[in-house]
Amino acid sequence: MKTTPAQTHSMITHLLLITALLSAASAGAAEQNITEVIESARTSGANFVALGNQPDWHLAVYNRDYKVTFVTDAGAASYHFPATSPVLLRDLKPKATIYNIVSDTNAMRVVVLEKFCQDTKTGKAFGTTVEVDLDGREYYGCGEAIYPPAADESM
Repeated sequence: MKTTPAQTHSMITHLLLITALLSAASAGAAEQNITEVIESARTSGANFVALGNQPDWHLAVYNRDYKVTFVTDAGAASYHFPATSPVLLRDLKPKATIYNIVSDTNAMRVVVLEKFCQDTKTGKAFGTTVEVDLDGREYYGCGEAIYPPAADESM
């Protein structure tokens, strides 16, 4: 069956529309996931949250509980570390906060740069760029300070 140029153009237009709709749906789902990760970290008492893609990962720093959690591979891998005092490098451009954390089985370095970051899936803007090295595997993403709910909010 032979198609006319008009039919070919129509099919291409429909394919582009379907691709755009799927992309928008995927971005919407990714945006919802970001919101859920941030809200979950906030309500559990975290002070800082970071997340990234390829693979999907997120990190939370809990100043009050002196711990750091890192989750990757769609939740299949989860790491919990005691927090250490970060190294603050305020003379650098951009300013940096560095956590060097070691547990009995893993070593992690987290570098938080006060530098604009945009999530690669959703385009959401964040105030910091985050680099994580877990046992030699590198992860890149964005982060932001968050504030746990006030005592009367959690009731």
